[in-house]
Amino acid sequence: MPFIRTFMFLAVAVLISAPRPIENRHPALLRSADQLHSIVGEWQSDTTSGISARSSCGWSPQHGGVLCEQRITTPGSSSRALDLFVPDTTNGAFVLYVVSHPGSELAPVPFTIRGHEWVYGGTKADPDGVYYRTVNDFSNIDSYDWRQETSKNGKDWTVGIHGHVRLIK
Repeated sequence: MPFIRTFMFLAVAVLISAPRPIENRHPALLRSADQLHSIVGEWQSDTTSGISARSSCGWSPQHGGVLCEQRITTPGSSSRALDLFVPDTTNGAFVLYVVSHPGSELAPVPFTIRGHEWVYGGTKADPDGVYYRTVNDFSNIDSYDWRQETSKNGKDWTVGIHGHVRLIK
């Protein structure tokens, strides 16, 4: 009988101390992660400058971020990348990490979500004095448009290359 009592005590202790899902530990993180819902799904881009991409994006197991696996096709080859979209709880924005080559250093790409637009970069000038940013516009539920923009002052933007991505699953 003492063995069973000890076993039950240990089992309850383990259950009580087991890590709780992220929504129980960090409700603010969960709410901000929910803003990433627009990218969840399987996407196919159009071909722009000979390059296209197919992306499969899904929630992380505890709903703290979105992981996308991409297959990028160019006229002569194809490659793969993993993208991780997560909230940055220090400032209310978001961060994108791209793993394009195994073993490469991860450089965080900060971005903001304002309504249906996701804006990556554009907050400071590059060494050439030009501001660069990418905008994803999720105005439609089954597709999004993207565009790269440049600015000399960080306020007035000129659209460069752009494209369309459609939801296929």
